Amino acid sequence: MNMNMNMNRIRVFIIILVFILIVSSITADATALSINPVNNPWIAQSIDEDKSGVMNTSSAFVGTNQIPMLSYNKDGSNAITFVHKATSAVVGNCGPNDSWFCFNLNDPSIRHGTVSNMAYFQVIDTFLVKWAYQADFMVRGKSIEMKNDMSRLSISEVDLIELEKF
Repeated sequence: MNMNMNMNRIRVFIIILVFILIVSSITADATALSINPVNNPWIAQSIDEDKSGVMNTSSAFVGTNQIPMLSYNKDGSNAITFVHKATSAVVGNCGPNDSWFCFNLNDPSIRHGTVSNMAYFQVIDTFLVKWAYQADFMVRGKSIEMKNDMSRLSISEVDLIELEKF
């Protein structure tokens, strides 16, 4: 029985050795890492100038047409700024050649630095974009419902959690 066990160990060792020899002989040619970012079809644009204090930046492609959208909050601002590419239904008001639409969701009680990333939910003919943030002693949710052409249907907010109860 010991002899069979030794033979099995030798076989396993030989199989592993052959496997290592085969794998180690395989070469892979790797290309050098490009330091230039891919630009097509992307174009770098400054939408809201080069403002300092921008935080809580979030981005998504929204609606059935996958329109680029981003949101952010500025230090000292009581608003969530959301920006999307202008469409035939929503004329641009910011960015190069007014090709973007910028809008502020104001709430005087926003606590700076607490704005979440935006959440995006596609419904059949509309979509929702939502944020959560601390407002005084509450966690508040803000929501925008939009059509796929980016026209706004509604803006709503709801207090989600009363922080004093924790």
